[in-house]
Order: sequence, then structure tokens, then C-alpha cells
Amino acid sequence: MPHDRLRHVTALIAKRLASQPVVALQGARQTGKSFIARKLLAHKFRELLYVTFDSITVKRAASSSPEDFLTQHAQAKPLIIDEAQKSPEIFDAIKKTVDENRIPGRYLLLGSTEFSRQTLIRESLTGRLSRVRIFPFDLAETIGLEHKRKPTLATLRSCLHKYLEYGGLPGICFLRDEKHREQLIEDWIGLICFRDLQQFKTQRLDGEIASLILREAALQAEPTLANIAKVLRMDSRRVESHLKALEELFVITRLLPHPAGGGKPIYMLFDTGVAHHFGAELERKLHIWLINEQLSYDAYFGTKRSHFFYYRSTGKRMIHLVRESADQTRTAFQIITHENIRHQDGELMRSFLSKNSRGVTRGLLLTPSLEKTILKTIPLVPWESGSRYFGGA
Repeated sequence: MPHDRLRHVTALIAKRLASQPVVALQGARQTGKSFIARKLLAHKFRELLYVTFDSITVKRAASSSPEDFLTQHAQAKPLIIDEAQKSPEIFDAIKKTVDENRIPGRYLLLGSTEFSRQTLIRESLTGRLSRVRIFPFDLAETIGLEHKRKPTLATLRSCLHKYLEYGGLPGICFLRDEKHREQLIEDWIGLICFRDLQQFKTQRLDGEIASLILREAALQAEPTLANIAKVLRMDSRRVESHLKALEELFVITRLLPHPAGGGKPIYMLFDTGVAHHFGAELERKLHIWLINEQLSYDAYFGTKRSHFFYYRSTGKRMIHLVRESADQTRTAFQIITHENIRHQDGELMRSFLSKNSRGVTRGLLLTPSLEKTILKTIPLVPWESGSRYFGGA
């Protein structure tokens, strides 16, 4: 099948399992967690065993007697538990088992939500669990860049346009039939809003409100809490509780404003295909893609985590992403969607660079052109340069 391909995160999971007793692979529904665990890791871990708490029978056995459940599967290396958060009792049992015999590679926990008190999980496994975040396919993964000769920029641009429309959800993004693809995305939204949201037992959450929030995150020019609440004519506290839950389901990314600018946190969808489904403009889809490219590279290959912001000027203009690495270097990305670049298009970036002159700071204007040029010391580079794989940062 077209989505049965290698993922950049696989090597990181195997490395963590070689040194840690418990590894958590967490990410949004249908980002490929189960496939990675059952297929890609099977080549390296011959004694792995996969169980899922989506099975009522398996979940009931684990919840009623979690220690016995783990004992029955003690020979598995690792024991892979899918949708682990659906049986909160298993976390206390895992803690006890690991404390008694702390050997690496015992458990791989898959989850489409954060393991938190919101889902009634009391034991966070602090000091025993290594977390790995999985994102949708990035552009390089959708075109098999690691396994083919590097494409030309023109070919890459064509692939990027398709990616912005189709997104990176395995099992959906490779479908050519538009109606079928759109129906699967609609089904996915329904599962998130009307089933997965109900895992948060400590709150009263409404699936219809959640779907409206996802739509506004795709469509609003500046999707802050206040702006979303205003458009929906809802109490901001009600909207905030849904936003937090959607963050814990990994379908919303909260991007903080840079300290040198103004503004409030903005809430971005996690996939361009879902954003396209809601009718997002080109700039918003490029912004989502840029965030995911940088976040996924940082998660899969970074030795120390970077910090990510957006920059908002007093005139409410935006630099879409600022990456601050652990070594204090900064890279600012501003997306331009119009063809004719003018001198004033670089003014915002020049202002940002002057405010952040300490250390190593560089700015990139990502443009529709496939040519690399300079606008008074500021590089103009193709959109594709926003990916770490193509030399952008």
C-alpha cells in the first residue's frame, strides 16, 4: 500500500527502547502509530507483542487485574499497548513492574491523547517513561525522499502543492479520489470530536463546539482564544476548555508569541489536509506545513529541543515562525504568497532582526519563486526551504 513506507521517527523509537524501560509513542489519531509498532519495528524486535485497548475484552482484562495482565505478557519484548490511556489502571501496574525489574525495552505505549489527569491517569511514570511525539507524514516522507534521488525544485513544488491539499495523514493523503478523501477526513473529525473528546472524564465537552473550533482555527487570520470565542459567541472559558482538550488530542498546536513582539497564543491545526477540508487559504496551509516540518524534525532528530514562536508586530503583521535552538541561534521564517516581491516585504523581517541582534539570528522570506535571491541582505528562498530536509534551517 502507498502509505506502507518508512518513517523518520522509527529509528528514534528503536533507540529509546534500547535504553529505556517504557517508551510512549503519542500523536493524533491516524498518524501511523499502530503501523510503526506492528510493522516497522517488527524487523528489529522479533519478540514484540501487540495488544490494543480498543478491544473491549483486552481492555476489561487489563483494567480488572492490571498486574496479572502484565505478568501474562511478560515474555514480550516489548509489549506494545495501543490506546493505553483507555485503561488508566495499567500505568500503576507498569510503574510497579518497572521498579521491580528496570530493564530496557519492556513496554511501548501508544496513545492518541496525552497521558494526564484529564484522562484519569494518576501515574505519569516520571523518570521511567521516554516520550516520542509522532506527526503526520512530512513532505519528504510522502515522496520517499530518503529512498529516491533528490527531486528537482519544480517537482518538489508540485509535490508541495499536492501536500497542502491532501495533508499527511497515512491512509488518507495518498487517495486520489477527492470525494473519498474528503469523506474520510469528515469521518476523522467526527471520531475526534464525538468519540475521542469523551475520554476527558473531568470535563463536559461538546463535539459540536469542538468541530466549530477546528474550523475557526483553519479560517481565522489570527486564531487566538479571544478571537475564536468572539466569532462563536461563546464564553472564553468554555472555548478554552475545548482548546486544551484538542491540544491533548494533538490536533491543535498552540504557538506562543515571541517575547520581542505582541499578541496572544494562536491555535493552529496539525494537518494541512484537515485545514484544506475546512477551506483554509494558501498562507494558512503553508503556515501549518512549516510548523509541522520544523516540529517533526526537532522531535525526531534534535538532541536538545528548540523553542518555537510566531512574531507579531504592532501593526499586526506576522513572521510565521521563529525557531530558537538550544545554542541560542534563531531562524525566523516569513511566508510570502504573492509573486512580485517588493522592498516593503522585507521591512517586518528587518525590524525583527534589529530587535534580536544578540547572538546568531537570521531571517528567511519564503516565496513562491523557485529561485534564490537577496532582498537587501535578507534571503528570498522557495517555500520548500522551510523544511529542514531542504536546507532551510
